[in-house]
Amino acid sequence: MPTSSGMPTPSPDPTDSPDYSTSGAFNGTGIALATQSFGQGTFGTVVVYFQHWTGQIRYMQLDTYGSWQGGDESTVVATNARNGTPIAAVAYAMNEVSTWHIFYIDEDNTLQEKINGNTTNLWLDGPLGSYGFQAMDDPNVGLQGCWAGYRPGDQINAIPIQGSEDQNYTSSSQTLGINLWYGATPTRLQSVGWTFGTETWEEEERLDGFNGHAGIGCYSWGPGTVTYLMASDLSNTVNIWWKDLNSTGIENSTHPIESWTNSSVAIPNSFQNTSLGYTSYLYSQDSELNLVGYNVSWNAENTAFVPSDEFEIQGDQGLAGTHMSVTAVPSDSGGESLLVFNQIEGDSITVFTRDLEQGQWTSAVLPLPQQ
Repeated sequence: MPTSSGMPTPSPDPTDSPDYSTSGAFNGTGIALATQSFGQGTFGTVVVYFQHWTGQIRYMQLDTYGSWQGGDESTVVATNARNGTPIAAVAYAMNEVSTWHIFYIDEDNTLQEKINGNTTNLWLDGPLGSYGFQAMDDPNVGLQGCWAGYRPGDQINAIPIQGSEDQNYTSSSQTLGINLWYGATPTRLQSVGWTFGTETWEEEERLDGFNGHAGIGCYSWGPGTVTYLMASDLSNTVNIWWKDLNSTGIENSTHPIESWTNSSVAIPNSFQNTSLGYTSYLYSQDSELNLVGYNVSWNAENTAFVPSDEFEIQGDQGLAGTHMSVTAVPSDSGGESLLVFNQIEGDSITVFTRDLEQGQWTSAVLPLPQQ
């Protein structure tokens, strides 16, 4: 685990700003994506979760015609979120039942969960809130939900926050569920875990020497038994850590089993509270406030950046420390398009779009209801 004598410096609380929003999105809103499918193996609809200026968590969805719908009072998910809460989403399809979990921090700094699915279409309280897990009392806190574990013979459309449609095939004996990572202190990340089919959340891992104010990323839905965690250290460097979950595997000096290992892939000079996101590319905000994407070859101890395959998103810069969420969706041409959501103005959310392979970035402001 990383060590440093430094302390991360949080960004100012957006609610102390003269630009505190009175319409549209909350200034400093969390942004989360979930691809909500309506049957196993289908890609489904892209849904953006955000905090309305009133403090409510709401959602908008991209319909099949490319138009954004929702965001009004009929789409309220939660009413007890703290100002500027980070938002995380995990969605999955299992046995032809699609379910999505939304995570946030409430006004008492307690981790909370809302659950919905294609069999109920009703937002219900999840069991997480009853455990009283506390995030740090600070306007900037990392929060990320990651699909976790595998089971022999399962074919699972497991779609974490980034909205990937990749399917998982593995022979590991790990159970299915969710790992939720959050900033417990300025220098500590904590994870809690839920097992599929239960009502139980348990404290799991505690990682010291990480920036609890910055965003957290994960890649846990690819083939095989290795899962990845992306997080900032106390020197504002984003590192990629990996863990092999195959408890029956044979470890060696370069490939331990069930232990977090630094891949040595690093993004230096990141903004102190950079948000992180991964789908097709790993995105972060640099110290100059640019949003940058990196192509990563995921291979445990041999993880590396793909040479000459990184880019800076063109256009207006995001707010310092803007929350960010990313995905890739099928395009009309038969390929895929990259979508990157962030805040450029304190009362709006902007989405940047580009073809997966090449092309110029274009941007559009989501049509958020003003009230």
